Amino acid sequence: MAHAFLGLGGEEAGLVERRLKRRPFCTVSGGYRFVHDDLPLLRRGDYFFGYSHQPSYRVRLPELTFTFTILRDPAERVISLYRYLADPRADEGQAFEAPDHERGWARKGFGNFLACLPVRDLRNQLYTFSGSGSVPEAAERILACDLIMRTESLDHGIGKMAKYLGVPLTAQRTRQSIFDFRPTGAERERLRELLEPEYQLLTLLNSAGRALL
Repeated sequence: MAHAFLGLGGEEAGLVERRLKRRPFCTVSGGYRFVHDDLPLLRRGDYFFGYSHQPSYRVRLPELTFTFTILRDPAERVISLYRYLADPRADEGQAFEAPDHERGWARKGFGNFLACLPVRDLRNQLYTFSGSGSVPEAAERILACDLIMRTESLDHGIGKMAKYLGVPLTAQRTRQSIFDFRPTGAERERLRELLEPEYQLLTLLNSAGRALL
């Protein structure tokens, strides 16, 4: 999603992203100004697109800033994370790389990965919106976003956003792991149990009547 925005200026999105990795964590491309992860810069609001992996409750934005988030099926997100961290080539050519200690979580198989994965990383979608892991608090913050998208239908969501903003956003596929892994039935069952709070969160969002694009 970030690359869809970063490519608006006509440059290869990865080149723009590499500039955002370094201070001052902002850059201009084709007349568009972008900001990455710097909380004071995000608060200031002098950009077309800003993004961060900081928890939402730490990010302060100017009033009327258009906000969106992307959610994924919790189990599929964790399985994808495992495939990514278990694949030593997944970061080749990318501006940002996973830390060695995170790759260490995946070195001894999926069962050990689930045992090592900190709860905040396991239930990342929940803790991104609630520091205490509260399902109602996270739902309230997510529902405050202008647009809630789903990874499973990301192309549709990007199309809706492009139409709303009036800019030619194009979906891009980057950082795809080729590591072949499928959890066993027992592993999926255990994972589903560990992720129950996140599934409760999705149920609460759906019951609020907000369509997840």
